[in-house]
Amino acid sequence: MLGASNGQGSKWNVTSGNHIQAAELVTVQEAGPTPPGDYQDSVAVQGPPRVGRAWFVQHHRWRYRGGAYEVHFLQADRKGGHYAGGRDNDAIVRHRVPDQASALPGSAADGQAALGARRGDDGYFTLHARPTGRRNPANEPGGFALPAGTHLYNTGLPTQDNGRVLQSSRDREHAGRGRTGGTGRGVVNGMPAFTNRRDEGFCQRWDIEGNGTDTVRFRLPKARCLMGLLDRKGHGKAVMFDCGLTGLARWRLLTFGNKQYQVRSIPLGLCLDVGTSTNPRDVSNLELNPCKAKAGQHWYRAPRPTPTSSPISTGTT
Repeated sequence: MLGASNGQGSKWNVTSGNHIQAAELVTVQEAGPTPPGDYQDSVAVQGPPRVGRAWFVQHHRWRYRGGAYEVHFLQADRKGGHYAGGRDNDAIVRHRVPDQASALPGSAADGQAALGARRGDDGYFTLHARPTGRRNPANEPGGFALPAGTHLYNTGLPTQDNGRVLQSSRDREHAGRGRTGGTGRGVVNGMPAFTNRRDEGFCQRWDIEGNGTDTVRFRLPKARCLMGLLDRKGHGKAVMFDCGLTGLARWRLLTFGNKQYQVRSIPLGLCLDVGTSTNPRDVSNLELNPCKAKAGQHWYRAPRPTPTSSPISTGTT
């Protein structure tokens, strides 16, 4: 976040607030000297030095645009050994209070601690890596000792303004949920979503999952989710990716009042578009374009298919 203020106002309000409205969880690096909102409690953690504020996680409740969000904040900035204030601190923002807040000591002698928060089986950590330069970014996540039952999970998506992946996250194994294992019947990460003639096939059946807000995500049953990625100014592409908590998989359905909808990407502000496909037999990649009242952005929410007859056996009995 490059500090808590941009000189004109709080970055929590102008940046992080938009993210947490579109996602279930937001991890923040360079979160500024103190957490936003009202103090709730502090949790002592093992591992970081017992100096200043380094040895406990601060829990604040932050109210933003009518919502209340749980902020857990770790003093990771050394500040000359005093561990109080500074910019390079970490935070995790959630809609609900996690079951556990924790911290892992730095994996390098001059590295910073990682902040973690777990709810149920889902545990996430965030850290501010050492400033080793853009040409040689630090790979500190790989140096942390993995807690039992976890593995290194890297989305492959850019996490910095220069488009590189400079950080990774840790996620507890989700056996059988299709989030971190398997290919979802051939649907692999990064595969483009495309439009084709309706045939009631597996890849045309979508679960529409809500999160208690007016946003949804589209998920192939037990497989991956539809995600929007910006590929140039004012244009994006629709791809399939692991169903994590990223805001890139959040969409809003805007009704036209005739059982048709416009599908708008929350983080990009662009709408799902068939692009140049005009023939129903076309197999063309979907696009994300500026939202307009045109036929290529009208989507029909079809009912689930129902079996019409029993299969006919051709074998002998």
